[in-house]
Amino acid sequence: MEHTTIWPGEPYPLGATFDGTGTNFSLFSEVAERVELCLFDEHGKETRVDVVEVDGFRWHGYLPHAQSGQRYGYRVHGPWAPDKGQRCNPAKLLLDPYAKAIEGDVGWDEAVFPYWFDNPEGPPNDRDSAPFVPKSVVTSPYFDWGNERPPRRPIEETVDGNTRGIRNYWGYNSIGYLAPHNEYSSAGQRGQQVQEFKQMVRALHEAGIEVILDVVYNHTGEGNHMGPMLCFKGIDTPTFCSSSWTACATGSSRCTSTAFGLISPPPWRASSTPWIACPGSST
Repeated sequence: MEHTTIWPGEPYPLGATFDGTGTNFSLFSEVAERVELCLFDEHGKETRVDVVEVDGFRWHGYLPHAQSGQRYGYRVHGPWAPDKGQRCNPAKLLLDPYAKAIEGDVGWDEAVFPYWFDNPEGPPNDRDSAPFVPKSVVTSPYFDWGNERPPRRPIEETVDGNTRGIRNYWGYNSIGYLAPHNEYSSAGQRGQQVQEFKQMVRALHEAGIEVILDVVYNHTGEGNHMGPMLCFKGIDTPTFCSSSWTACATGSSRCTSTAFGLISPPPWRASSTPWIACPGSST
């Protein structure tokens, strides 16, 4: 892959930020000893770039030619000490927790798990998971919202779904909290799903229909310590997840309520009225 020279970039914002020319990448991990940014071309060929700049546990760099639609992921090197909640395994390709678009789905192969099925308490599973896991996608932040404006209505004046009898629907095992679900898109999975979602919200608002997004942060699709390694678990378990692994009936990890409550909502917030965040709750 061409143009993989990395510049220092900026530690903030987290995630992949396209500026019209290149992309800044930033990932938080307090336990990482080395971070590789993995880029995938049209044929699935992987190119790894070491991210060497670190400020406040934010590993960051700028790729001057990385465009919208670029697929990527991370490999995090660090301690493997499950008894301390540390599960770094560079054999596992990890989603960017702050990705705004995701392409693909999980292929349920033993390679996506951090342990060997026949020896779960033994050494880490060193099979490469890249062929079996979805990829993060760089998105363009540019969108014409027309006459849309950020909501300026106090939260107490907004609709309460519980009192209005509104039903909600969500994918129960979330993994990409800031990305609209790619399989719902009719336009594509290389960032088109973000544009399509924004177009939907804009059209609904033009028709006088309010949009309410109900966000649940108390568990992830990685499940407990016996679940797959797709994102948070391999980046920094102590930061993103609780120590109990007993958040809900599925035994899922109590992840992300603090880390993501601080940066939500995603870039379509200007037209979502209101954004209801429910950290630590499954309702």
